[in-house]
Amino acid sequence: MNWRTLYFIQGFATFATFLLILLNPTAIPNSFGLSVTKENYAFPFLIGANEVALCYLSFAARAIRETKTIKKISTFFIVFHFTTGAMCLVALYYGASTKILSNVVLRTIMVVAFYYYGIYKIKKDGQ
Repeated sequence: MNWRTLYFIQGFATFATFLLILLNPTAIPNSFGLSVTKENYAFPFLIGANEVALCYLSFAARAIRETKTIKKISTFFIVFHFTTGAMCLVALYYGASTKILSNVVLRTIMVVAFYYYGIYKIKKDGQ
């Protein structure tokens, strides 16, 4: 595995998440024990819009060759996954279901993966 493969996985996962939100806006919140009514569908749809942007960045960045740029994009993904995981912990503090901890574990894995493949292991000239 290398950073390009990781970016592909990230892009595929974010696009799949977008489609899931578009087709069933309650699926992800329900999986964490949260309820969303039709009046509140705007929130999942806003998250879906962000997923599309992350998908584009993930796929477009695979063509980049400059090591410094790749490391900055990997740092962006690290910050994204870290803060998302941290916000899940805040939600847990405020009474969200412990089911949300699965998302914290996933985000932690992604932080480690982006650090390892996108910063630590990357070689000169984006190889």
